[in-house]
This record gives sequence, structure tokens and C-alpha cells, in this order.
Amino acid sequence: MLESRGLLISKPRRGFFVRALNAVELEDVFDLRLCLERHAIHRLAERYTPEAQHALKQQVEVLCEAAASNDGTRRIEEDLQFHRLMLHYAGNERLLRAFDDLTHELRLCITPNYQNP
Repeated sequence: MLESRGLLISKPRRGFFVRALNAVELEDVFDLRLCLERHAIHRLAERYTPEAQHALKQQVEVLCEAAASNDGTRRIEEDLQFHRLMLHYAGNERLLRAFDDLTHELRLCITPNYQNP
């Protein structure tokens, strides 16, 4: 499953290795994230409800708590959860699935830079 998501590379008779992304791939991942989130924000603005406001506000509080902790993994996951909530409340399931697929690569991109701020 990790190999199919592009997170591992299989080398026959050698094993599995974590995939390293080059600069072009990193740029592509963040460019796609920007496209998805920009579109989601426009949709969210048209569909903004008290429920969405409450959920996003609550997640910001969780994100602030995570930012104050020394747990880099938690900070990453709570940040991704905030962005996922925006896409969820944008009301397009395919857009949300595309983001969910992209988050696997985002973790590869973010983790080395985010673990020790």
C-alpha cells in the first residue's frame, strides 16, 4: 500500500526504501496543494455555515496547542487536519479525496522541515 501511494520504493533483493522527493517533485506537490486549497477556499466562502465556523475555530485551538508542544508529528497532523476541514466544508468529495491522496506526499515534504523548528 505504501508503495502504491508513492511513499516507498521496492528494490528487488534489497528491500523497501523511503522515497526521496527531488526539488521539482516538491514544487509540484506544493503547487497542487495550492490549487486544491485555493479552489476549496472559494467554495467554502460560498457555503460558509455556523457549523463550518465552529469546526474550523475548534481546530485552530487544537492547532495552537499542538504548535506549543514539542511533538512535531502532532503539529503536522493537526495542520493537515485543519486544511482537510476546509476542503471538507467546501462540499466537493472528489476535491477532498484528491487532498487526502496528496497528504501522503505532503507528509514526506513537510516532515524533514517541520520536525525541529
